[in-house]
Amino acid sequence: MPALLIRWITPPGGARQAVRMQRFLTGLAGSLLLLLALLYCVLTGLLGRDTGIFAAALVAGLNLLFFAAFRTGINLWFADPSLTAYQLVASSATLFYIGYYAGPARPAFLFAVLTVFLFGVFRLRTRQLLAIALFDILTYAVLIVWPLAGGHTGAGGAPPDPRLEVLLLLMMTVSLTGFSLLAGQIVALRSNVEARNRELADAVRSLKRRQSELSELQQLVKLGTWSRNIGSGGHEGSAVWSDVMFQLYGLTPDRPVPPREQIRQFVHVQDRERFDRHLDDTGRSDAGGEIELRIMPRGGGMRWVRVQRHNVIGSDGVLQRQYGTLLDISGAKQSEARLLMQHAVTRVLSESASLGAAMPDILRTIAGSQEWVAAACWRITPEHQHLRCVDVWQRDQALLKDFSAQQRDIRIALDEDRAGMLLTAWRCQRPGWIEDVAQAPSFGRRDAAAAAGLHGAFVLPVVAGGAVVRMLEFYSHDARAPDALLLDLAQSLGNQIGQFIERRSAEAALATAREHLDMAVTASGIGFWDFAIGTGQTHYSVHVSEMLGYDAASMPVSQAGFAGIVHPDERAALRAAHADGIAHGKPYAMELRLRMADGGWHWFRGRAQAFYDPQGRAVRVAGSLADIEERKRIDRAKDEFVATVSHELRTPLTSIRGALGLLDGGVAGELPVDAKELVRVALSGSERLSRLVNDVLNLAKIEAGATALTATAVKLDTLVAEAVSANQTYCSGFGVTLRAGGGTRGARLYADPDRLMQVLTNLISNAAKFSPAGSEVSVTTARAGARLRVNVIDHGSGIPASFHDRIFQKFAQVDGSDARAQQGSGLGLSICQALMTEMGGVIDFAGTPGGGTTFFIEFPEYDLDRTQENLAWTPARMATGAAVRYADQPPPDPPRHSPGPSHDTPADPHPLR
Repeated sequence: MPALLIRWITPPGGARQAVRMQRFLTGLAGSLLLLLALLYCVLTGLLGRDTGIFAAALVAGLNLLFFAAFRTGINLWFADPSLTAYQLVASSATLFYIGYYAGPARPAFLFAVLTVFLFGVFRLRTRQLLAIALFDILTYAVLIVWPLAGGHTGAGGAPPDPRLEVLLLLMMTVSLTGFSLLAGQIVALRSNVEARNRELADAVRSLKRRQSELSELQQLVKLGTWSRNIGSGGHEGSAVWSDVMFQLYGLTPDRPVPPREQIRQFVHVQDRERFDRHLDDTGRSDAGGEIELRIMPRGGGMRWVRVQRHNVIGSDGVLQRQYGTLLDISGAKQSEARLLMQHAVTRVLSESASLGAAMPDILRTIAGSQEWVAAACWRITPEHQHLRCVDVWQRDQALLKDFSAQQRDIRIALDEDRAGMLLTAWRCQRPGWIEDVAQAPSFGRRDAAAAAGLHGAFVLPVVAGGAVVRMLEFYSHDARAPDALLLDLAQSLGNQIGQFIERRSAEAALATAREHLDMAVTASGIGFWDFAIGTGQTHYSVHVSEMLGYDAASMPVSQAGFAGIVHPDERAALRAAHADGIAHGKPYAMELRLRMADGGWHWFRGRAQAFYDPQGRAVRVAGSLADIEERKRIDRAKDEFVATVSHELRTPLTSIRGALGLLDGGVAGELPVDAKELVRVALSGSERLSRLVNDVLNLAKIEAGATALTATAVKLDTLVAEAVSANQTYCSGFGVTLRAGGGTRGARLYADPDRLMQVLTNLISNAAKFSPAGSEVSVTTARAGARLRVNVIDHGSGIPASFHDRIFQKFAQVDGSDARAQQGSGLGLSICQALMTEMGGVIDFAGTPGGGTTFFIEFPEYDLDRTQENLAWTPARMATGAAVRYADQPPPDPPRHSPGPSHDTPADPHPLR
């Protein structure tokens, strides 16, 4: 319960609000004392009973009011959330009210007013306290004047003593004014103390943060700090190290700083003399020094460090103290050595035509930079059974002549004991090291090496294509401890030489591939071009100018210039295809006519693809160009032949059909049964031949653009219902049920209703012919995004996968034999596709789940808000037969790439205008 009470009393608003509540509760003790005083005055008759009860209720009510303000956070709405001024006014008013009725006991309550006023001295500023003091003085003056004017005389009916009251008023005036003026000094002093405390706390926090940051920074950069005092007589005094200093020397910080002589033992033997001179340089007081040396930390290894030192010289000119830093520069030294050696090796490789020519210089460069005196290059034989020395280098020709000669004559089997270091490096593909080959039992050539005075050695494998192709050996006269930095550098150099071998192989393969590609391109008769959007320049392969009959200097270099040799009928289509290809990032192809150098026009087929930078801006468009003039000529000849034959057949065929129809109708009399059957067979064949001729002529007219199309807004559900109704009887003849359905009520599209009915009739008749008896053909409508789709679904045997690519070709039939179950010309779907292309629609097919095929057509949905009932139909057919556009058709989908103008991209990336 106490915990719940404390939690309920604690107000919202954070720690400062809780402090305010604690102050209020502390002041509540004064209110309790006031209530006890009221009780005493009532019991002794100094205050009337009714007045005492009312005063007690007033005290309790005011305390509850302020408690509620702190508890709910209402006090936060005021400029002074502590409400000190409001509490002072309320308390003073209450005390004056009680004093008015107290009579002789009034001075006691005036003393209480002074006591309450002191509560505000430590919280309010001088101006606020003076205002409250004025309120108290004026209120008390009213209490003095009111009884003299005939008002209430207080308890016991005795009139107040004017002289005493005036004296009390003067005392109160002096006291309250003095307290108010004193408050300014107190508040200013307290503000200064609080400000200093805050500054001190901020400084402590900042110091701790900086110390933490400095420690982290030292750990990050491996920078240690040190200082040491110099005792009398130059003897070493106390020393202080940072934690990083201990880490650099491989020591633990819980131990004392080692003396100078012990530190000297950690320094590399060759650097100890320089280390001593560096520390013994006393110089001037502001002089400093810097030195780079090697240290050998406890635990092994070697580090390069940079030591900085500053001397502090006393007034007597004697060195008193030294301090400085120790920075680990092993990484920098390793990078420097790697950079110098790699630069030298890179230069050797770049100036050499082959690895064999470069190898002597590589051995000399690596060995010379690291003070090795002899080197050898071993090559693995093709059967991967032996190592053979192919190159040697030695610094002292006379001393190492015999050893080098012996190396050239040696062939080492990889399973021999004397392979040693070479075998280990070959297996693990990493550099190896032997501190003293003369003392290494695993080194089979130790006798020859010892005779030549060689001791330290390491081997560097050259890896190319995941296999070791060379082994480089290096020797020194002195025994050398393993150097991790040099081993890492050797690994890098081995990879670099291996990459050189791979690059030379790749260059040879690339040259061969380019040669084969050039031959293939020349044989294919295809030319290539490349358009740079940033510069607006176009580059062509030699075959492009040859196809067009221009010389290379006469070819148009800009896209605007290229547009000048494009036939006017294809320029708009080319601009549209070019812009769409850049906007959507898809390859595009089209057939177009180009003006040859002799002024004639030839048909070409072009293909292109846009390329983009990482920011999604189109930077290049590249493609190919193929001469299709011969194919176009053959197509024209074929079409003219088909049209001529069809026209020549139509007239006699009409006569034959008419005559056979009259004979079958009995105009010439009743025919014998056998003759009548023959006439019906002939009539059926002539009708089928007539349909074929009509289909050929229709397709020829559509492809020639001579088909008369009238586009209007068509209600899709009405058109589908008419198509289903018109083909019910036809489908019933195959025992197939035709059903309509969909969810596009009221939707409209913009097309030629008669041609669209022709497309639907063809799809429905095909579905009925290839559906088994008793099955159902469904014609449904649906929305596909912003487009309207009509599906014709059958449940037949489906279309074989091998026939998918030819389904819309002319005369294409799944079963092309004379004994096929369904007869037809094989032109129906080709006509449907041509009509859909002319009307700006799409036709395609897909397999039906459970067996069968779904053919579907799609159109953009017509906007009913258009003000024109019939819109002008403006085809923008490309040479390839691209979809028709309407004058009111909305712009294409927003581009996937938005290049936008930039310093390297022109404002108009499509200059084909």
